[in-house]
Amino acid sequence: MKIETVLFAFFICLIACKKEEGDIVKQSSKGIIKGSITYNDVLTGQVVLSNDAIVTELTSIEAFYSFPTWIQTKSTGSKYEFGPLLSGSYLIKSEFTDPVLNLKYSANLSVTGDTNKPVINDIILMPNYNYTLLCLVKDSLGNPMANAKVYLYNNYDFLVTYKDAVGAAVSTGITNSWGRVVFNNLTAVPYFIYSTRIMGSDTLNSLDTTFNPTTQPALIMSSLNTITSIVK
Repeated sequence: MKIETVLFAFFICLIACKKEEGDIVKQSSKGIIKGSITYNDVLTGQVVLSNDAIVTELTSIEAFYSFPTWIQTKSTGSKYEFGPLLSGSYLIKSEFTDPVLNLKYSANLSVTGDTNKPVINDIILMPNYNYTLLCLVKDSLGNPMANAKVYLYNNYDFLVTYKDAVGAAVSTGITNSWGRVVFNNLTAVPYFIYSTRIMGSDTLNSLDTTFNPTTQPALIMSSLNTITSIVK
């Protein structure tokens, strides 16, 4: 047999194998529901693209349908993939709880599956605020101030009399590198913020010469309440 004939046969076989491989990949992606999961971190103000603590679950909206035992209906991390699934209506529930703030981020998404093609749905988790107060501490130039001590009061007289006293404050916190500190699970009352920052032999604070603290009106339960404290 001529070498040209052998090479030609090998080339035809290679093309056929590649086509079969592509058909298998294409077939395996049919009926798949997948996507990525992101959220905006309240503590940093940054979009988080990867978090292994996120749990995503799939349920069927079709009352008569039950998943075969070999199909996974739960995944963890910032990417999910379920299937192959029959055409129909499905519900995707994704969530995780920030262990620092005890603040839950979640999303529910209705998806229509298709046995003939993959369905891609990216998810953005939203925080479930519960009387949440974000405090932004800045210097006199408007730059974020890290490592500032923040005292939270719900009584102005306590602030005036016991400022810097941890026991008199409802809560305290230290700002991160973005100049942020978040208080969660508060109540619907006005709050007063007093911030300090020790820099060498100097102590900067957020009270002006009239000793008026930065105030926050009664909190709204389901919104992110934001307050800015200027330390100088």
